[in-house]
Parts: sequence; C-alpha cells; structure tokens
Amino acid sequence: MSTNVANSLNVLPPEIHLQILESLPRDDQEALSLCSKYYRKICLPFLFERIVLDGGDASVFLEGGPFEHICRHIKYVRLHWRNLDHGREVKDVDRVKLYIDLHTKMTALKLFSSLKTLRVFLKVVESTEIEAYMVLLRVIANSEFRNTLEELEIQIEKNNYFLSWSSGWIHTGLISALSTEELSILGETVPEDLTPESFTSMTPNLPALKRLTLSIHELPLPIDDLTSDEKKGFGFYYHLLTSAPQLHELHVNTIIETNPHPFYDTGRELHPDILRAFSQIKTLSLRIYNGLQDESAQRLTEIFPNLEHLDIQPHPTFGPSTWNSIGCYFNEICNLERLRTLILPWPIIAEIGSLPTNVLELLGCQWRSEGAVCLENVVFVGKLRSNGRYEDVEARLEYFTLDEDFKESWGEEWEEGEETWGIELHADVDDIDVSVLGDPDDLY
Repeated sequence: MSTNVANSLNVLPPEIHLQILESLPRDDQEALSLCSKYYRKICLPFLFERIVLDGGDASVFLEGGPFEHICRHIKYVRLHWRNLDHGREVKDVDRVKLYIDLHTKMTALKLFSSLKTLRVFLKVVESTEIEAYMVLLRVIANSEFRNTLEELEIQIEKNNYFLSWSSGWIHTGLISALSTEELSILGETVPEDLTPESFTSMTPNLPALKRLTLSIHELPLPIDDLTSDEKKGFGFYYHLLTSAPQLHELHVNTIIETNPHPFYDTGRELHPDILRAFSQIKTLSLRIYNGLQDESAQRLTEIFPNLEHLDIQPHPTFGPSTWNSIGCYFNEICNLERLRTLILPWPIIAEIGSLPTNVLELLGCQWRSEGAVCLENVVFVGKLRSNGRYEDVEARLEYFTLDEDFKESWGEEWEEGEETWGIELHADVDDIDVSVLGDPDDLY
C-alpha cells in the first residue's frame, strides 16, 4: 500500500477509517502497521478503543509491528510508569522533576481520542503521590477521551525510601514527537497552595464514566482535611466521583493501617458532594482489612443506601487468619431495600466459631423479611483447612419459589408457590470447584 494511499485516509472521518482499515487485506494491514508515521496518526486514535501502553513494550505502538502483535493489546489502555528503584535510597525528592517527567510520558494518552477504558499503574515515592495524581488529572482533563471514558482504574504503589528516574520507561520516540507540542498544555511547574477547592476545580468532568477502581495503599479518607503535613486525610481521589454523574460502580482495594475503621466509617463528617456521589453507587466492591464489624456495616448501609450489588472481602494480602477477626452478623444488610446480590466473608463469631450453613440460611431469611426484599443471591466466602492447607470455600444461597417437582422431592411439608432459600456448599481445591458435604469443621 503506497504512502499516498495511507495519507489520504486522513481526510476521512473516523468511522470511515475504521471500515477501511478492517476491510484491508492482511498484507496491507501489516504494511500500514509498519509505517509508524501514518500508523500513529490513523490507526491508534480511531481503530482501537482499548490498548495496552506498557513502558516495557511501547515501541509496538510507535514503530509498528506484526498486526497479530498489535491485536493482542486492544482490550484496554494500561499505562505503566514508575520512578522507584529498590536499589538506592534518595532523601530529597525533586517534585518538579517528577512532575515534568511523568507529565511528558503521560501525553501518550492524547493519542487515543475515543478511549473507553483506562488503567493507570504508578509506582511513586509516597511524598510525591499528590503530584503524580495531579498530572493524571490534568492529562485526562485536556484529552478528547474524557467524554468517552467509561472505566477508570488507578493503581498506585508507594514507597518512602527509594527513588530513581526511568528516563526510557516510555519510548523516547514518543517524547521527541510530542513533547514540543504537548508540554505547553499542562505547564511545567507543580501547582502550589493545594486546597480542597483546587482539587475540585482541576478534577475533570467525566460524563460517561460508569466504573471507578481505586487500588491504593493507605487510601486517603474521603474528607477534606489539610491540617496534617502529610495530607493523609485529604480525600482528593474521591472528587472523581463528584464529576461523574453516570458513575454507579465503585471498587476499592486498600489497607489503611493508620485508621482502625474503613474509609466510609471515619468518625467524621464526609464531604457533602462525596456523600451525594456515594448515594448513587449501585455496585460496591471492597477489598479491605478494616471494617468487618457490625458498627461499620451499619455505617456502610447509611452512606450507600441504593446498593444493588455488594461484595466485601478481606484484602488479598492477608492470610486465612484474617477471617478470625470477622465477628459480624451484618444485621444492617436489611436496610438495603434494592440489594439483589451479596458477597460476604463467612462470619466467625467468638466462642461460636464459623457459623453453620443452617444459620447462614436463617440470616438470608432475616435480611429479606426485615427489609432487603429484593435479595436473591448470597455468597459467603471463607477458608477451609484441609491436610495442612487452606482452600477457598463458598456457601451459595439462592432465593427461589418452590414448584411441584420440588414438593415431590422434599415432602408434603412444602407448599407449592412458597418461597425459600436453596443453599449449596462448594470448595475450590487446586482451582477445581468441588462440592463439600456437610459443614466444614475447620473454617477460617
């Protein structure tokens, strides 16, 4: 395919680009992918809505490559950036240098004008966390995909001690091609005088965002408190919720070692805009260490009153012994009138141990009878000790209406049309789901 033919695609709208590119013979597709100038201008912004942009293999998007290679990376965009090197210690962090370095590399995101899914992984020194997050906010705010983005995941790993600069983390060809044009968009200095108002103003409007995932150790609480030098109480991540009117799905993975309560139960008033955003959430998934007590469960139902799907589990970094601290019946679940699906840790009560399945069934009946009238499926997840190892074990409850076949199987005590819970016990052994008869004796 000639260069003139490739260049002529530029005058056509994106929809025509897509149709032409998908209809090209395989050889022409590969030829186009190897022509970096036209590939970058034509293919990337319009052909793929979901791409992996990994610093370890960024050249495939800049210099082209086999078409099959490119096709393996079209599920979403994943941007990796890190300034950590566990081999050396640095006491003084140059925030301006970090800001410029990260900003320069994040301009790669501007190549994707119709992006729907963005996953960002940052490894930073803890004291530079705010600066790194500000860069991400500003890049999104100045992008075209802010109006099409439906799913955003932010994963941040922090370290207090080590720092080095990854000058080649994103391909240097990208920087040389874009830095002159793009750096002027955001500016090259770190904004000063951070306030709750400044973060509110710089948070981009995301009209299409439906799902947000925050995977951050020591995730700041959703309150605006700048009294601490470390700004640990500054809930700047949660302002994203206030700028996304379609957001109904929130996933939080965090361990807050400095606070005995979960992020939603701070003992202090939450920002009113964040409370309003929490009330719109329909699907909530929590991977946390704190907050598996009755008081916290009550608070959760108060600030997330419209949940339809709720999934709470201990953070995966903790072992089976974590289940021993789950002394909670989750009685307040009955307050969630719209709840349909519920996934909880298997309750372990002091002096009782793990609750048997017949008690779990009674809990399901209690929740429905006391207010959770839409509840249809409940899963309790625990650990089963067997032969010196721990296996995942689940008790699955499904609410259903009895029919004539069920009556014949189980006897005359059941009336046709009566509603009840059906319960099954399953264990996951070496990734194979097997049924477990009876109640586990050693459940953690």
